Amino acid sequence: MGQLLQPKQALLLKRYSDEIIICYDNDDAGIAATEKAIDILEGVGFTVYVISIRDAKDRDEFIKKFGAKQFYQLIRNDFKKFHLLQNRTIISKIRSY
Repeated sequence: MGQLLQPKQALLLKRYSDEIIICYDNDDAGIAATEKAIDILEGVGFTVYVISIRDAKDRDEFIKKFGAKQFYQLIRNDFKKFHLLQNRTIISKIRSY
C-alpha cells in the first residue's frame, strides 16, 4: 500500500513539472506499482522516467550500502541512459534483472 500512487496526487505533482522520475522497489510488488504509476502519470500528461536500483532491494538499502552520492550518480546515469527509451521497454528491462 505504501507505493500506491493516486491520480489526485499525480495531478498535484503536475502543477510543478511536465517530467517525473520514479524509483520503486525492484521486487514484484514494486514492478507492478511502477507499471501502475506510469499509467497514472502518463494519463495526466507527464513524461515518466524510471530509475532501476541494482545491488539493493530498495532506495534506502542502496543509500545505506553505497551512500547518497552514489544514489545521486545512479539517478544521473540512469536518467541519461533511459531518456530516449519508451517506458514499456524500461519495465521489461527491470524485470530481466
